[in-house]
Amino acid sequence: MAFDDHDYPRVAVVVLLVAVNLALVGALATSSAPYGPYNGEWDGADTLRTTASESAELRLATTTERYGEVPADGSLAVVLAPSDPTDEAAARVQSFVSRGGTLVVAGESPNATDPYLDAVGSSVRVDGRQLRDDQNNYRGPQLPVANNVSDHNLTDGVDSITLNDGTALNVSDGASFNESDVTPLINSSTIAYLDSNGNGTFDAGEPFGSLPVATVEPEGEGHIVVVSDPSAFTNAMLDRDGNRAFLAALLDGRERVLLDYSQHSSLPPLVYALITVRTNSTLQLFVSVLAFGVFGLYVNRGRLVAAAASALGRDGDEFDSDDVTLDRAAVRALIEDRHSDWDEEYAERVTEAIIRQREGRTDDD
Repeated sequence: MAFDDHDYPRVAVVVLLVAVNLALVGALATSSAPYGPYNGEWDGADTLRTTASESAELRLATTTERYGEVPADGSLAVVLAPSDPTDEAAARVQSFVSRGGTLVVAGESPNATDPYLDAVGSSVRVDGRQLRDDQNNYRGPQLPVANNVSDHNLTDGVDSITLNDGTALNVSDGASFNESDVTPLINSSTIAYLDSNGNGTFDAGEPFGSLPVATVEPEGEGHIVVVSDPSAFTNAMLDRDGNRAFLAALLDGRERVLLDYSQHSSLPPLVYALITVRTNSTLQLFVSVLAFGVFGLYVNRGRLVAAAASALGRDGDEFDSDDVTLDRAAVRALIEDRHSDWDEEYAERVTEAIIRQREGRTDDD
């Protein structure tokens, strides 16, 4: 298809508008927030979201009210890097677990994670000191490979997991794991240590040995799984076979997966809007009416253009639109005679509108 010289600026504008709109849609449908389910970078959870959706019915929660909308039995909820929840939010999560749901909480900061664990009924606490392993690691001691795996259905097929600046887990009130209902699922190697002073080397007095990095404990009819590093579920770390296998074991047999982002603004605007509409019947009705209205305007666009032209004095006295003896050429000639200042494209649109209006009236007759 060839373009005249005067067409190229118009084509360039159209291409630019298309590119800008595509970029805008992309920005509205993605997020760069850490652990975000639509963040495809190394620190995002896009892989977690897509993997979960392939094995179960996936739901993204922007509020803890979603916990009450799913059957707890057969459901898995995942919370990454949580913080202290409200009493009402904690009660909803507790109810979900007590009714038979499984809650996975992954956090590495005691100040942020421990209040959440306490609020939802877990007796596990995050240590906070960096776990290092000088021999069993991935690219460096700060990425330890925890390879002491317990025989449990939640670790079926798992031989290790890799942490990224992770930590270890303890039981609240200084109790030992043997004195509690908490079961260590995965421990570090026997030569790992917690770097208490942050100098990057092992010093006398620093905790040393096989330290828990993933645990499970019963709560009501359900269970709470705690992992000492939320980055274990990020896109980059799920490239590690052990981490992917651990996620697969957690997802195994689940009918529903709830990714809880009620404490984070990690969802793209477009996704957030879609979820909001899906969970609000009033908005659904409004969107439906709006959609039908737009469709009606599109179907009747010809008559609307003709009506607008008439209202602007570009029809009516200038010629009789009911005169069906006027064919297209006659209408166009009349417009060109009386409105020579109109550009060709606009004159053609008015011609089309007038013809459609007259044809519609003829059909009605």
